[in-house]
Amino acid sequence: MSSVYSVLEPFDVSTGIDGWEEWLERFEIFAEANKVARTNIHTVFLNHCGPQLYRLVREAVAPEKPNSMSLEALIEAVQGRFDPIPGIYTARAEFYARKQQPDESVAVFMTNLRRLARRCQFEATPTVVDRVDAQLQDQFIIGMCDAETRRRILRGPKLPLKEVYSLALLGETVATQSRLLEERAAGSPAPTVHALSNKNRSGRSNQASFAAEGTKCWRCDRKGHSADSCRFKESLCHRCHKKGHVSKVCRSSLPTTGWQQESAISGNSRRTDRRRSVHAVEQTPSRGTYSTSESEDDLSQNEKVLEIQVDRCIRGL
Repeated sequence: MSSVYSVLEPFDVSTGIDGWEEWLERFEIFAEANKVARTNIHTVFLNHCGPQLYRLVREAVAPEKPNSMSLEALIEAVQGRFDPIPGIYTARAEFYARKQQPDESVAVFMTNLRRLARRCQFEATPTVVDRVDAQLQDQFIIGMCDAETRRRILRGPKLPLKEVYSLALLGETVATQSRLLEERAAGSPAPTVHALSNKNRSGRSNQASFAAEGTKCWRCDRKGHSADSCRFKESLCHRCHKKGHVSKVCRSSLPTTGWQQESAISGNSRRTDRRRSVHAVEQTPSRGTYSTSESEDDLSQNEKVLEIQVDRCIRGL
């Protein structure tokens, strides 16, 4: 290279991928104008790229030395730093979605479209059939709902339409089977749990209804529970000697005592009134001392004491 026909300023790394592609085009023009041989074009590239781009290239090709690599390898290293996923599907999706901005002139809009088109590799579809398949494939990938399958396709190399379609079918089948397995795993124990829950809920509902309605238990004459759950269900009555209730609510008739016969025959109202008064006075403490935790033996002892006291009162009259 005997003379330099143009000057190429260093590359500004802050311009990103767009500035890189533009600078690379200018470098190719510069090398062609100055008839740079292919054997040493990589050294001219490193000499004119500037300190920022040289540092980036050096980091990208480490531990290799930049001067030991070809121009194509250097360009690929820089391209990988600015555009880590250079897939054409991503570029084409951006190309198809690009619209003219309100403050953008027609000339600028066309320039930006041409810049996007260069990354789409449309020149790789020479025939009409190939172009139709390419456009069909682009829209198929861009518009599919399965994001996971789309990511797999975009991460890999360019595939023909047939293989892309097969991958989409496989992803759909796997997603459907996985969803069915999850639904079966989640729905299998549901009936048993639901039945047990209903049973427990029914028991609690019955207990709540007894408590809310204030119904007395016929076994112990107390509220707040049903006869089936009464703690005196297996107790023995000390009056009729039958199981299932306490003597307080026993409906069996008691044997007639001597003082009752005497009261009935004589018709002495005074004695009858005094007997009833004593009976009422003595029975009141018994009701007050009875509690939920009182056993059947305590009830029986209180009743026996009561009968003895009543009998003594009557005999003393």
